[in-house]
Amino acid sequence: MIKSAKAQLVAKKDGIYTTYVFKLIEEKNQYIMCTVLPNWDCTYIALNSIGFLTFEKANAGEKYYIPTTETYGIYKYSNTYFKEFLEIPEIQEQEQILII
Repeated sequence: MIKSAKAQLVAKKDGIYTTYVFKLIEEKNQYIMCTVLPNWDCTYIALNSIGFLTFEKANAGEKYYIPTTETYGIYKYSNTYFKEFLEIPEIQEQEQILII
């Protein structure tokens, strides 16, 4: 099941399987730990970045669709997988310019 939430990246562990820990902004003391698979193209996410996280909770034995080959695979392990993170840019004050 794919889910989305507003979250802040609070920890990460780089490696073949990168692990991220996100704090859910709209839930009190709720965290999501998710894995980025090695073949997924993911841009750099700085610690403390806030944005919208999309993740998938998968159970071992469930089927998933592989769009590049148009086939199905079966999850070997239960895990929470990272899908996407859209960072919310910091809003900076801008000067007002008056053109006469």
